[in-house]
Amino acid sequence: TKPPHYYHKQDCLCLYKPKNFHWTEKTPISNYIIPWTACWIYFYEIWKEKKVWLGPEATHDQNKEKV
Repeated sequence: TKPPHYYHKQDCLCLYKPKNFHWTEKTPISNYIIPWTACWIYFYEIWKEKKVWLGPEATHDQNKEKV
């Protein structure tokens, strides 16, 4: 079973909506991406056991966003 909140075609985690987070080269990944990844892994492990995503979610638009 494919995990939720994962871009399967790009083979990467879905940590945020690209439209809602403006990434720059000055944005420290230690403040955002690393903690978000740790949370994703935590909720992924729960999902593997219970098959329910208990972490925060944002609704996804019907039109797929390019990453």
